[in-house]
Amino acid sequence: RKRLQEKEQKAEILAKTLNRYKSDIARQSSFANGRPLDNQMYENLANRSLDDDLERERLRCTTNKVRVSELEQKIRAKNEVAGGIPQIEFRNLEENVKRSGEKI
Repeated sequence: RKRLQEKEQKAEILAKTLNRYKSDIARQSSFANGRPLDNQMYENLANRSLDDDLERERLRCTTNKVRVSELEQKIRAKNEVAGGIPQIEFRNLEENVKRSGEKI
């Protein structure tokens, strides 16, 4: 878990550095005719990248939700024994059988 957090922090730092680099390039860029980008166009480019980041996070969140539901289904299936009896009830039955055997 700690290693994952370290990698996520490194990825965030790299993403911020890349965004700074992109913004520097965008501020220095110009149209084919040599006219520089105006502030409004630059802001549109910056907002578009922010929207892309938000969309990426939303997708990651939904994929995580799907993974969680799949894992929950696997756990439920694992907790059921062949006859459809939940594993907890099966254990209780086993204990009752053992107790009744001890009493005899």
